[in-house]
Amino acid sequence: RQRHGHPDRALEYYRQALAIQEEAGDRQGVIQSIDALAVGLSTQYEFEQAEALYTRALELARQTGSPQLVARQLSHLGSACLDTRDARRAVALLEESVRIDPEPNAETAANLSAAYLAVARNDDALKSADRALEIAKTSARVELRATALLQRARVLERLERHAEALADAERSLGV
Repeated sequence: RQRHGHPDRALEYYRQALAIQEEAGDRQGVIQSIDALAVGLSTQYEFEQAEALYTRALELARQTGSPQLVARQLSHLGSACLDTRDARRAVALLEESVRIDPEPNAETAANLSAAYLAVARNDDALKSADRALEIAKTSARVELRATALLQRARVLERLERHAEALADAERSLGV
């Protein structure tokens, strides 16, 4: 429902699913529904509420002992911290995610690049943007390639490599 222009109804369904999963004791389902609620709230610019939900989902993920689940929730919470302009916390969370899962997805690598850029770790930001682009090239989701290119353009602009930044921005638009 969220992607079809009914975010309020989507949130209602996510809450219903969460209640059912909590009653059934479905821990991974609970984590998934909390995560979905957080995504929905983020799309409505309710960043603080989303961050609180991602924090709850991370706490539950840690209880499962699943490294993949913990890494994913760290990545989502790190992204939420970027939304709330807490770049230092975002860096810490995203770096922890990458330590747990050294093969991050393109979104995690791009978000880590953005976090590094926000704390003026420009060389690290470029490395993460390059990594995001390499990962995105193998994905069927072309929007990841556009995002990675745009993130790298931001970093290159900060590094005053204007021609390269413009080229990546144009490539992003082309994608």
